[in-house]
Amino acid sequence: MPCPSDWRVLLSAVAMVACGLMPFRPPQALAQAPPEKPVVYDHIAGAVTDMDRLAHQTYEAEFKVVDIRNQDGAYSPPTLKLAPQPKAPGDISGKPITGNVVVLFIVTAEGKVEKPVIVSSTDQRLNRRVIETLGEWAFEPAQLNGKSVASIGGQEFNVGAP
Repeated sequence: MPCPSDWRVLLSAVAMVACGLMPFRPPQALAQAPPEKPVVYDHIAGAVTDMDRLAHQTYEAEFKVVDIRNQDGAYSPPTLKLAPQPKAPGDISGKPITGNVVVLFIVTAEGKVEKPVIVSSTDQRLNRRVIETLGEWAFEPAQLNGKSVASIGGQEFNVGAP
């Protein structure tokens, strides 16, 4: 019995791959799985807050966000070593622009601030100054079982307050 025409196409494609006339491309299902997302820890001190939920929403597309509580002493949150405060920029007349900016960020296992995201701001002109200042911050990173790990941090800045 002759093969249906679609079988002939399949057989000729197999023959072309076997003879080196066509490269072999594995089917999508057999292709290598995407790499796992890096893990960041969200320290939950008490009840889960709106900021914790927002941290998940903000970072879970890029990271595997793991809630962690320090019940057995295995985890310690990051410790701030250097934290310059943003200086209020001036408006056109030179008058300082003041306001509040809330930002989330990742503290890397090396203690650096990465991927800051403005959560709220009373004046968008302050945002760039806050982001630039966060780049100068330094932490002792969070520790899990004695190993440095990445974690989520958050800060509210009252820019220009006395």
